[in-house]
Amino acid sequence: MNTNLAKRLEDLRIKNGLTQRQLAERLDISRQAVSKWERGESEPDTDNLVGLANIYGVSIDEIVGFKNKESSDFASKREEFFGYEKPNDKKEEKSKAYMFPFPVIVVAVFLGIGFGFGVWHPTWLIFMTIPLYYYIVGWVTNGKYGERKNFWELFPYPIIVVIAYFILGVYFNMWHPTWLIFMTIPIYYSIIKILKYKGDDKKVWALFPFPVLVSVIFLIMGFVWGFWHPGWLIFLTIPIWAFFTEKNKKNKGNEESGSSE
Repeated sequence: MNTNLAKRLEDLRIKNGLTQRQLAERLDISRQAVSKWERGESEPDTDNLVGLANIYGVSIDEIVGFKNKESSDFASKREEFFGYEKPNDKKEEKSKAYMFPFPVIVVAVFLGIGFGFGVWHPTWLIFMTIPLYYYIVGWVTNGKYGERKNFWELFPYPIIVVIAYFILGVYFNMWHPTWLIFMTIPIYYSIIKILKYKGDDKKVWALFPFPVLVSVIFLIMGFVWGFWHPGWLIFLTIPIWAFFTEKNKKNKGNEESGSSE
């Protein structure tokens, strides 16, 4: 009886949010077979080990317990940054990757290079890394802090926008006004939230299209009054708005859990 393997199999299943029946269906085996693995009464064969590795996104060596120190240290650091779940542990609200002040660093670098060396262009292009950063973080942490994102939330829209912008800029010299397509990113995610949470009173905080409002105000300031700069600074209110809506969501969740006790 390999109790260590049995415990690892159970931990991996729970960490990935699967029931024994769901895992069995994905492997095309019986639920009783999965149960026997986790009780240490039997062990998965080679085909099932390959299937488990694909489902969990780990190596077979990691499943059976062979893991060198270097890869183990790297994995632990990666999990600590992007977030992970442990069975029977309380989930964290956000991973360190979400809490990392990436937009603040980008703004600081932009202002530092601009005021220090006078290189405002093309330094402003570093702002394109912000939506890419949060897209990658959202993809990596999907399902680890509550509900899982759907297909459209994981759709690489920010990456497509960046690629389209560079193609139009480099090959057709349409840097301006093509940069306006970046405003479609917050609009895109606002529409996704509205469609996802429509009719859900508990998620009403997410339905207000604040990014869309900011984009409209920016366009009015630019086309009517010519305040393209420093009008772009109003986009920095979007992460502030997101912070307070997340805080409001957390407070409501605490109130509901307190009233249910």
